[in-house]
Amino acid sequence: MEQKFYILKKLLLVICCITSSFFSHAVIRYVKTAATGTGDGSSWANASSNLQLMINNSGIGDQVWVKAGTYRPTRDINGSTSPADPRSKTFLLKSGVLIYGGFDGTETMLSERDIASNLTTLTGDIGTIGDHTDNAYHVTYANNVTANTRLDGFRVTRGQADGSILSQDDIGSALYIFRGGTNLKIFYCTFFNNEGDRGGAIFVDAYTGSNGNCSPVISNCQINNNHANYGAGIIMLASGNTSVVSPQISHCTFNGNSGGLVGAGIDISVSNGAVSNAIINDCEFKQNTCDEGAALYMSMSSASSDCSPVVSNCVFTGNSALGTGGAVSSTSYDPAIITASFQNCVFSENSLSPMYIGAGAAVYLRGANTSSFTNCTFFGNTYSASSNGGAAIGMNSFGGSDDPHPVVKNCIAWGNTSFLGLGNYTTNVTYSLIQGGYAGAGNVSTNAYFVNAADPDGAD
Repeated sequence: MEQKFYILKKLLLVICCITSSFFSHAVIRYVKTAATGTGDGSSWANASSNLQLMINNSGIGDQVWVKAGTYRPTRDINGSTSPADPRSKTFLLKSGVLIYGGFDGTETMLSERDIASNLTTLTGDIGTIGDHTDNAYHVTYANNVTANTRLDGFRVTRGQADGSILSQDDIGSALYIFRGGTNLKIFYCTFFNNEGDRGGAIFVDAYTGSNGNCSPVISNCQINNNHANYGAGIIMLASGNTSVVSPQISHCTFNGNSGGLVGAGIDISVSNGAVSNAIINDCEFKQNTCDEGAALYMSMSSASSDCSPVVSNCVFTGNSALGTGGAVSSTSYDPAIITASFQNCVFSENSLSPMYIGAGAAVYLRGANTSSFTNCTFFGNTYSASSNGGAAIGMNSFGGSDDPHPVVKNCIAWGNTSFLGLGNYTTNVTYSLIQGGYAGAGNVSTNAYFVNAADPDGAD
């Protein structure tokens, strides 16, 4: 027995030594807008002005600390400082490297930084300042990172992804993420004033081929005032057998994003056997606008695919669409079935002003759809006279067996232009307070008596 304990102690000692050795060899490199001292990045006194070089020189577990200021990419993904197309320059993230902004240049511990006071900006405005036509296609780029990688405490702006679709220069103007599993962490960043065709701010790409996985963690970020035809805030795209695009998004705001077509806040699209079980928790979607699904758009086009995002503790307020789904729009093509889950969410004062006959000022479900709504509140959602109804939930079918059949439980629908509308489909509504009443076990129609309806997520 004593010999066993001795062996165990030796083993623990070896593990501790290895762990200590790993962390003791992790290096911090320092960056300022203007180099100081030797400029080798070894300290604040000897800070480098070349952010990409410091990233490239770092290894797994190393950190790069960046002082407040504005930084512009100087190389393309191949390392060229003079690429044929200057707009291909980007900040290329490196696997295993942790990049932090928000410093004033005196800190000795990470906990001392103040992100709000020390604004650290990565900008795509690399040509004539203020002229967006020569801005970078992608301000930052994460290409299949294979170890824990982090971007934390930055403002990312002025990306302009309006290039060729063949070279993928039309996507992810602030951040293009290709695969990488769950290795990439994006914390405390602000993405604003970026523009592209797909993914005005962030493009999450598991699209190409089979077995791709692109499921980053995005937390405590502000994704505001971006523009794209598809997914002005974030677009998640996966196509191919067992490809997975399931980001974890929490404590984020999606405000004032605009899109020409769908998903000004978030656009989730899966097909051909791909999977999306995205988790969206404690986020605010406010005053986003586009044709369909101004806050969140979901689409799925094959029975072998799985689109089952879980959306919890989120507020959807003041969003507006010109077609369908003032806040949320979900489209499933027969025989695919979308099974999204909305839990403890508030849908307040979303609107529909359709250019054509539409429905669903808060939520629109089209095609086979068994999405569920539990402990949700629908208040003050409205549509114009030309709409076909469903201020809270509107539904439609492509015909055949692809009717929507949502489940509504323990919800409140009050002060909306109407509750359900457009199609006459089986909807399981139970234990809910529905203005005007609705057939179902435990349903009531008494006044909701909101304490402060002007504050959607406040005390009611």
